Amino acid sequence: MHWCIERVETTSKVPGTNPWTLIVTLESGASAALAWHGNPVTTPPPPAPPGLPHAPVVRWSGTLAPTLFEGDPRNWMAPGRKALHDVLTRLASVDHASGILLRPHARHLLSDIPSCATLLREHADAVGLAFAPMSLLETPMLTDLADHLSRSFEVLGPSASMVFLHDVSPPTDPDEPLVPRPLGTGVMPRGLLRGLIRDHVRPGTPIVLPDGDVEKQLAWLGEG
Repeated sequence: MHWCIERVETTSKVPGTNPWTLIVTLESGASAALAWHGNPVTTPPPPAPPGLPHAPVVRWSGTLAPTLFEGDPRNWMAPGRKALHDVLTRLASVDHASGILLRPHARHLLSDIPSCATLLREHADAVGLAFAPMSLLETPMLTDLADHLSRSFEVLGPSASMVFLHDVSPPTDPDEPLVPRPLGTGVMPRGLLRGLIRDHVRPGTPIVLPDGDVEKQLAWLGEG
C-alpha cells in the first residue's frame, strides 16, 4: 500500500485564510498532495501559496450552507448541481496545472455514491476523486455501516485517485456530523475495512491517514 499522512500543521500562515495542509508519503516524506480546507462555494478557491510543492490539490466539493459542515438540502437539488458546475469551472482555472481532487462529504455538493459516480463519469478528464468513505456517512447510517461501506468501496474505490481513511464516533448532538477519529478509536470494523481496501482499491493508490499515532493506526490495520 502507498501510505500517506495529512500533516495537521498548516503550510500557509496568512491571517484570515483557511489553512493548507501537506499530504506526504510515510516511506519517503515526499509530497503526495496539498489540501485546502475552505468552502469553494462561498470562498474563491485560492491557488496554492508560493513555495509549496507542485502536487495535486485536494479540495472539499463545498456546500451552500453558511458553514462548512452544516446541512443544507439545496446541496442535493438544482441549486447544488449549478453550484458544483460553478465550483468545477473556478477550480479548473486555479488548479489545472497540478490536478484537482475533490473530497466528498455527506453534507456537501458531492454527498453520496451517485453524485460521486456522476462526477467521475462526466468530468473524469478534469477532476479526480479523493474518496473518503467515512465522510459519506451520517449518524443514522451507522446501523447499516457494513452495507454502506461495502457499496461505496465497490462503486468508488476502483476509480479513486486517493483514499482518505479515518474512523468516526457518533456526535453528542445528533444534528452534528460524525466526529472524525484516528483509525481503531471509533466504530470502523477492522476486518471489513481491510477486505474492502484489498478488493476495491487499485494497488499504488495513495491512502491517507490522519496525523497522530500513525504507528498505532497501521498496527490496527495489520500494516505495522
